[in-house]
Amino acid sequence: MLKNKKIEAGFTLLEMMLCLLFLSIFFLLVPRLHSLFIEKPYSKQINSWEWDVFMEQVQLEFREFQLRSNVQLGDEGNIILFQMSNGDNITYEMLGNNIVRKVNTLGREIILQKVSSVSYNLTPYMLSIHVQDISGKKYHGVVTRYTLPEMKS
Repeated sequence: MLKNKKIEAGFTLLEMMLCLLFLSIFFLLVPRLHSLFIEKPYSKQINSWEWDVFMEQVQLEFREFQLRSNVQLGDEGNIILFQMSNGDNITYEMLGNNIVRKVNTLGREIILQKVSSVSYNLTPYMLSIHVQDISGKKYHGVVTRYTLPEMKS
């Protein structure tokens, strides 16, 4: 009779808890390990929302400066300077593969990434921006204003 009881012995509560512990650890670690072995594709193109944010920021600053202030293009056409009515000078320039915004030549706010070239065309009421990303895709944007600024080249 004693031999019969040992054969019918099942899992104990401790064994069951250990099995659940190992099972839960397995299910917690598998997704993390899975992400280590899958290479995420690096996009070489500008995200559409990044482009929209960049254009909105330039639009705000192009419209904000007053008639007494002016806008200047750099020598190569890839730097633009807004002289605001409050005395601030806001510069957009290309550093590496980024377009950087500086206020009074201080700070480096990266406003657009993955850029291989940028050019600006300035008319009295319109600023045209041409950007090419590192994959070769070209972007074109236009910002407008309704009052005539003073322009310097």
